[in-house]
Amino acid sequence: MSTRSLTFYFKGGFMKAENGSHIRTISLLRFLHSAQFRVTVYCFSDTPECSWSSKCKEAFAGEFPRFRLVLELQGYFGRLATKLKNGLILLFPKFTRRICSFSFPGIHPKYKELRSSQLTIFSYIDGATELNGIDLSRSIVETHDVAYGVFIKKYAKASWSLRAATKFLKENAVIDHCYAAIAIQLHEAAHFSLVASNTKIICVPSYGYGSPVVLDAPHTKYDIVFVGSENFLNVRGILRFLCEHESILNGRTVGVCGRVCESAEIHEYFDRFDNYSLLGFIEDLSLVYAQSRIAISPVEGTGMKIKVIDAIKHGKPVVASNSSIQGLAPGHEGCVFPEDKLSWILELDQSSLRELGDEAHAYYVKMNQTDGRDSLVDLINTA
Repeated sequence: MSTRSLTFYFKGGFMKAENGSHIRTISLLRFLHSAQFRVTVYCFSDTPECSWSSKCKEAFAGEFPRFRLVLELQGYFGRLATKLKNGLILLFPKFTRRICSFSFPGIHPKYKELRSSQLTIFSYIDGATELNGIDLSRSIVETHDVAYGVFIKKYAKASWSLRAATKFLKENAVIDHCYAAIAIQLHEAAHFSLVASNTKIICVPSYGYGSPVVLDAPHTKYDIVFVGSENFLNVRGILRFLCEHESILNGRTVGVCGRVCESAEIHEYFDRFDNYSLLGFIEDLSLVYAQSRIAISPVEGTGMKIKVIDAIKHGKPVVASNSSIQGLAPGHEGCVFPEDKLSWILELDQSSLRELGDEAHAYYVKMNQTDGRDSLVDLINTA
């Protein structure tokens, strides 16, 4: 246990747990809270897609009673300062640490007192330039994913395109000047180790997502369930999956949960099928999982897919894209399957599905016993 103090930065609100980054952030803070660290959480309150409502503030106070929450507006000049720093890093990557340390007078006054923190953990590479002055030599970046890889997937750019190259340069420049970086997957940790000269790189696949959930078994309502945020990769992934496997899914029931249901493209496609249901955002997914035979994660991109973790936590076998499977540690083969196994798994009886559910729980428990969290504690205490 430690009483070391530090600052944690996430751009907007996260207590609604509406996507994977929110869930991972809450999990990280729970871990830091249980390890007795004294943490000041700093966020911007004017991020439209991730707001801090009164309910979210109350939830934070109840969940993290020893942590301090500091909110302020990023504002026009704050966003302008971020753009300026991003441009300077592209021109002078060698001076990234000096560029990120610069503080503009009059911007973000509440953050001023936090700049002297012993250590700062910030989420995503962009956090380095969003903060109004940060000492990267005393900072750990929680990467969540490979930023330039996500950019390539989002905009269908070639890895050698100019815009992709600028993302690659900024990401590597920031990581190379940080004290340490946290990767969510082993192959992402290997990638960061290749591009960073002195930065300490650790892999923490899980900060702990709670105990496995044992479900009652009501009447099956959905053959397949998909849970996703409004992220474009979720929209693109579920539509691709349903189109490619339309013949296999003929007559099968599909339930989709989360903000992905708000997509106009999703609505247009689902209107064609009486057996496909848009369930919207559901805070507690236990009943939906209990009513479903299997879960799917047909998305591309980098980082670990929290939707896979949540499904196996609830004892559900998962059919997943290659990208989703690549993010998992060895041992998943008995509960997470490639898409070419879809027809096979849908034909299994309830007894066989329960056996796969037991495999899912066993793998989930093993995954939650990762040593990466101990490495993080050591990094914080020796910074």
